[in-house]
Amino acid sequence: KFEEILFEEYNGIAKITINRPRYRNAFTPKTTLELILSTHDHYDHNQVQLITKRNTDCKIITWKEAMHFGKHKAFDLGYIKVEAVEAGNNPNHSIKKCVGFILTLSDGITVYISGDTSTTKQMATLVDRHLDYAFFCCDGQYNMDIDEAVRCADLIKAKHSIADSSCALENMMIAANAFDLGSCWINQLHWLDDNERIRTFLEGYGLKKDETITGGLALGFSEKGLPNRKPLDRKGNVVTWVE
Repeated sequence: KFEEILFEEYNGIAKITINRPRYRNAFTPKTTLELILSTHDHYDHNQVQLITKRNTDCKIITWKEAMHFGKHKAFDLGYIKVEAVEAGNNPNHSIKKCVGFILTLSDGITVYISGDTSTTKQMATLVDRHLDYAFFCCDGQYNMDIDEAVRCADLIKAKHSIADSSCALENMMIAANAFDLGSCWINQLHWLDDNERIRTFLEGYGLKKDETITGGLALGFSEKGLPNRKPLDRKGNVVTWVE
């Protein structure tokens, strides 16, 4: 039984929570002791060495281990089975160097994680897996947009499909900073999506009845002045530009 990672289901929506409110839900060695997955070789996805507080038996599976001469591999860890699947297939992500994952939990629940990807040929075959949950990464720039995510969800036909809009919100926050605006990620609206009063209010601002809320962002002028733009001290993770 996990104490620091909670899994909840409400009205067909899966919610995964890092349950450490006292520490603003930060990870601990206990949280990450079991498994780390890395989908591709971009610097913002592959710095697993920065996760230093983990058990010595923590399993790390990256795209390198997950693909062998172009074939996707599977790993049975006892408490979970990890299967690599196709991902990438767009100018930003090579299908030869990217993977998604299907996780089969000890109770038989299956979870598909798309990774950074566009539509792949393999997606149409996943319908035969009768997956329980599917997570689609979508920002509309480096991977699929929300319309393509809907089409991918229709191909895979998992029981529950969840759009991950974190990349899109991140880009919006960066843009807000450039306009001297403060921003705050507000996730609560996603879980109030079926609240009648909330729906009625948002539909008044243009939300359609067949649309859902995947994330929220508060924007405004900070009472403390301009947003913080002081760069963090560099501690490794050096980037070398080659022209």
